[in-house]
Amino acid sequence: ETTVILEDVSFPTGFATRKKFAGLPATDIEAILKVAPTPVDLKKFGAVFSRYADVKYVVLHRPFFNVAVSHSGWKLDGGIVEHGTVIAGHLRYLGNVFGGDTKDNMVGSVPWKLLCVNQLRNDASAQTDGNGLTKRDKVISELSDFLGWSSTDCEQCFTKWYDSDKDPIAVAGDAIRALTKQRDELSEIWPPKDERAGNCPL
Repeated sequence: ETTVILEDVSFPTGFATRKKFAGLPATDIEAILKVAPTPVDLKKFGAVFSRYADVKYVVLHRPFFNVAVSHSGWKLDGGIVEHGTVIAGHLRYLGNVFGGDTKDNMVGSVPWKLLCVNQLRNDASAQTDGNGLTKRDKVISELSDFLGWSSTDCEQCFTKWYDSDKDPIAVAGDAIRALTKQRDELSEIWPPKDERAGNCPL
């Protein structure tokens, strides 16, 4: 039997916990997450459940600018730059979780894969390679192989995903300078320098 557990809602903190991040730099947020990731510590989860099941992690990744402006209308975390700081703290933490070899990272030998959301967008379904496969088809095929599922089991995967109509640079305005600095500081941390991360753009 296959079980899929989906974690969102500002994983690994949740909306309630993230309030403590107000005004903190990304490095402090990273330190807090290392001590108290919620709702689950991925390293401990893998260590416990790998005894009884084949545990694998699939991590969804969106480009940093898109994430930073994604909730600009809500003024989440106080504003675009503040939201970018919180996202940067999360990505620094996740870079430690999945980066490095199995001795250094925080998930040990649990298999993982980064899924590039930009390769599942509507425009990706219209671009084909030399074999007639679209970018979306290729990503789904690789994901199916990783999970040990047949491609036919995933025919409708992501078909209801839709592209954001936001231009992150236009939405950010003058804040794009601060976001660019935040993004550049992540360049050696996220995405992990690992073939499992694919070619996801930061």
